[in-house]
Amino acid sequence: MPTLKELMTNPTGPGTAHTAARYRIIDDLNRRFRKMLRDGKRFRAAVYRTDGLTLFHVQVPSETLEEKRFWWDVLIEARSDGTKKSLMDSEVRLFSNNPAFVFTGHAHIAHKGGFLIDWLKEKLGKDSYEKKPVVRNPSGIFGFDKSFFFAATYILEARLHTLRHDEKTDLDTEKIGKVVEDFEPMMAKYKRAVKAEESARRREREAKARERASLRPRKGSAKPAKRARSAGRAVRSATKRVKKTKRVKRAGRKSGR
Repeated sequence: MPTLKELMTNPTGPGTAHTAARYRIIDDLNRRFRKMLRDGKRFRAAVYRTDGLTLFHVQVPSETLEEKRFWWDVLIEARSDGTKKSLMDSEVRLFSNNPAFVFTGHAHIAHKGGFLIDWLKEKLGKDSYEKKPVVRNPSGIFGFDKSFFFAATYILEARLHTLRHDEKTDLDTEKIGKVVEDFEPMMAKYKRAVKAEESARRREREAKARERASLRPRKGSAKPAKRARSAGRAVRSATKRVKKTKRVKRAGRKSGR
């Protein structure tokens, strides 16, 4: 089982990734976490503690959707005495209905490694945790997973790991299971949200295009400034012709005398 510290710094294990490459990934994940907070995306969390076991249920906002009320369920189960060190050093069990957890094969690897939260695994669908990811992750490596990284960062920054003497909540798995959504309905909900946002952006682009079109001069008509200049030139030309005609007439009268 990985510890929470390994999950956040080197989930693949010692010697499996170059240090510089790991730090680039960590820096990128931290930057994306900060951006979500700046964009007003809110994390939600519930903490359940009993007999030295702590279960963090963090609802992580979607990183890609503009919608600020769409969350993925991420659960991290650890043994902690309330200090940051004990939490970071604790082996953890995991669950997430985020598609990255399923499609990268992390759910399968966690199941085979014994660190998938067993009483929630059916919410992913049997294929998600039993089928080997031969296409996307043939090596079977549990790499960085953004949903767990974001959830763990939030736990630490919100100090959810600290214990108070008067705080003890029974870990009712049946009750918790009812508020954690199944993977398939969650994906359907996500796809609907993506389509809705794409349609909204398309309507916005079309409205802007219509607005720009309404400001353009119609075909065959000059621009207002150009029309004004043309009219000015026409007036000046007509004035010159009138003056020239008058001069010719006066010259004719003189020669006829």
